[in-house]
Amino acid sequence: MATSFDVLQPIFRPTGFTVQVTDKPGSNTIVTEHRRDFTASFAGGGWHFQADEVARGIRDGKIESEVWGLDKTLFQMEIFDQVRKHGNYVLPAGVEKVT
Repeated sequence: MATSFDVLQPIFRPTGFTVQVTDKPGSNTIVTEHRRDFTASFAGGGWHFQADEVARGIRDGKIESEVWGLDKTLFQMEIFDQVRKHGNYVLPAGVEKVT
């Protein structure tokens, strides 16, 4: 058996998730499926969590978050780069320019 976990969109404020169990890895034969829907209990799109973390860091004189440090940021950027590469997506000219 194999288990997969799917978070419903939008990822920054999911509305639920689905867990599927298949008869074997790589199979499309679903043995059981469980879905849970829920409502987010906060207003906005979820960005306020990041803004709050930045504000706390500035207030405390920090240059890096203990919650989401530079190592995780670089790792996330590498993932996005690979997704774009595999999807043949090219950013508009100048977007990645560093000045």
